[in-house]
Amino acid sequence: MPSKKASIEETIQDLIIEVYPMVHLQLVHLASSIDSYNSAAIDAFVDLKNECYSIYNYDVKLVFPALLSLSNPTESFKKLDAYSLLNLVKKKEEKIMLNYLEFKKKINPEAIGESEKEFFTLFERSFMIRHKNLAKSVKHWVAEKIRD
Repeated sequence: MPSKKASIEETIQDLIIEVYPMVHLQLVHLASSIDSYNSAAIDAFVDLKNECYSIYNYDVKLVFPALLSLSNPTESFKKLDAYSLLNLVKKKEEKIMLNYLEFKKKINPEAIGESEKEFFTLFERSFMIRHKNLAKSVKHWVAEKIRD
């Protein structure tokens, strides 16, 4: 059975190599049909798009390197450091989910085409689930390290 550390590293690689590029590609497709959205949906889409790009930058520049550095904890390793980081991620996830739900609510059902359906599926079944699973894996891994 793979270790939690391997699971964390694999999930991070999966997010960087597969999930984020697919999300960004879907956002580009959605942006190309933005003319079919009402103004409230356009505003919600822009907020969602900005949050998707923001969480990507946040993860790649701050969260993922910090999580990977936890794999070799030093004497200064503290449970609170990892949990503080995960709390920041949770707040970011909550914000992006609110933006997503707002966009989904504001878009006119007649404007929902295949691109929107693909994005909704990707977002709900891939992006958010993998992001939350990463946080769970890190919490379990940190708890194991602290017990050791």
